Amino acid sequence: MKTSRLIGLLLVSVTVSMNSLTCNAQSYKGSIEGGRTFHTDDIGMFSTTDIYTTHGVQLGSRFYIGAGVGVRLGDDYTSIPLYGSVRYTFLKKRISPFVDAKVGYSLLDAAGFYANPGAGVNWNFYKTLSVFLKVGYTYNSKAYGEAWNKDGDDVYPHGVSASIGFSF
Repeated sequence: MKTSRLIGLLLVSVTVSMNSLTCNAQSYKGSIEGGRTFHTDDIGMFSTTDIYTTHGVQLGSRFYIGAGVGVRLGDDYTSIPLYGSVRYTFLKKRISPFVDAKVGYSLLDAAGFYANPGAGVNWNFYKTLSVFLKVGYTYNSKAYGEAWNKDGDDVYPHGVSASIGFSF
């Protein structure tokens, strides 16, 4: 009798744990985002091409938390930001505004603190699939000064960013 109770308890435990894993799998959310950051400085205007991938958990219908990695490419400039990400969606509709922020550390050129707060519009076109447009500000705490200017002055690779992305 004790053995059958133990087997029954084990089966119930496995079933409950499988159910919680299934629920967690349904709340997974990922995104791919690409865009440009337009930098202004005393030396003029230049830009970087930015590509990010972020993966995390959708908590309820409005709040998302995750982590990701990106690459920022410019003339003689390469940066790899590693970051944590949060997003808050304002409405429970197919088209909804949101605010988000990526905060972390950038590797390679201009290594140091990295932040990318932004705001945008998300269009949910099929179940959990959506497209979004976003504008924001990309910030790097460290300067970079090798090949962007003739004087050799340091340049801070941050500025206004615009991007388009796909969430799944």
